[in-house]
Amino acid sequence: MPTYCYKCPSCNKITERVRLIAQRNDTVRCTCDAGLACTRDIPSEHKGFIDTPGNWPMESGAMGIDVEDIPRAKAICAAKGVNVEYNDKTGDAIWSSPRKKREHCEALGYYDRNAGYSDPLRQGA
Repeated sequence: MPTYCYKCPSCNKITERVRLIAQRNDTVRCTCDAGLACTRDIPSEHKGFIDTPGNWPMESGAMGIDVEDIPRAKAICAAKGVNVEYNDKTGDAIWSSPRKKREHCEALGYYDRNAGYSDPLRQGA
């Protein structure tokens, strides 16, 4: 199920809710003292990249690593001809485009099980 974000008009707190698509416009009330109905905050759902097709850059915790391993991981990927960026605080992989995501995953033998257009594909299957 998708995650939707809602913003309180009083305190500006962002609340996330995992909901069915049919429930995305159901009322969400803020837990602040005002208890007002929140409005859907689409930029928060897309990490602020609302006008960017595919919401790039994209960060992936699934392809992330321990922060201490970033230099070693970059060296391994560079040896395979792939330039990879990581978030210095979380270790999440950062991709600037679908092509970068595909190159990184395929260089390490990973693929997207629910692959669509431009996603990393399973090799040799």
